[in-house]
Amino acid sequence: MKNFSLLIACCLVALTFSACKKDVVSSVSLPDGYYENQWNDAMKLAQDSNRKIFVMFYAEDCDLCATMKTTLSDPDIQVTLKNTFVRVMMDAEKGQGEELYIAYNLENHPNSLVTTSNGTVLGKFEGSKDKASFLKFIAPFE
Repeated sequence: MKNFSLLIACCLVALTFSACKKDVVSSVSLPDGYYENQWNDAMKLAQDSNRKIFVMFYAEDCDLCATMKTTLSDPDIQVTLKNTFVRVMMDAEKGQGEELYIAYNLENHPNSLVTTSNGTVLGKFEGSKDKASFLKFIAPFE
């Protein structure tokens, strides 16, 4: 009976912890100039302005996604991306974000892509990057 009670207590703690993590990404402000879950609008703007697309796929309960969202808010990264890319954040677990995540054959979160204005992948990375690593990644696509 003691083991059963301990098992129940552990389950309750685990459920409480997972419920607390539910909106990790939402708690971080969307960086300026990003479309969120608006792929068609972003793609139209990219085509009309002859720019590439930078898109980050996230999951709401993903700590690394929240970290990457914070990295993308850095002023130097914002300046770097502003004129060359249409910037997008897509929830990989809902609606069109989930469809694109599957279509691009992505795994894990976060996952980021650089695409042409038509959605052809030019580069990608999985996970979170710090400022210096991100700027090094994005430089060839500017």
